[in-house]
Amino acid sequence: MLLQTHVYVSSAASEVNVVHVSIIPGAGYNRSSLGYSPDVIHVVIGVNNTVVWTNNDNVTHTVTSTTGVFDSGLLPPGQSWNYTFTYPGTFNYYCTIHPWMKGTVIVEAPTGTTAPSNYSATYMYTGSLPSPRNPPGNVIAASVFALIIIGLVLGEISSKRTR
Repeated sequence: MLLQTHVYVSSAASEVNVVHVSIIPGAGYNRSSLGYSPDVIHVVIGVNNTVVWTNNDNVTHTVTSTTGVFDSGLLPPGQSWNYTFTYPGTFNYYCTIHPWMKGTVIVEAPTGTTAPSNYSATYMYTGSLPSPRNPPGNVIAASVFALIIIGLVLGEISSKRTR
């Protein structure tokens, strides 16, 4: 079976501006397969920056960014999931159930535009995105406050027992 490993997608105005990636049959069992076809795609913001992954295998998979930017959750056989990229960068992803399955989406800014100041010269996003592994500061502050209150209450209960 010949797999296309890189695809550069252009889109005419009349076409649907979506790129399709297939989770190939047998990907969950064949450790020598990257599992996604194509496994590397190039898209352009505003032209074709929505990617649809379809699980054509007979087992459940995920499409999960290695940096926490996106996560399909569990994707059962026959189901599809899509994500629209909104800023340039290189986005590596994998299947959390079958970690040998890997792919890459390279997102480029439209021709004639410049990237905002929070993008590096290689178009990698340098800002901080909230995720379960990188919660916003207010979530951390609220959690610390709750722990302090719990500690004070438990300390008060303990001191009443020793009196």
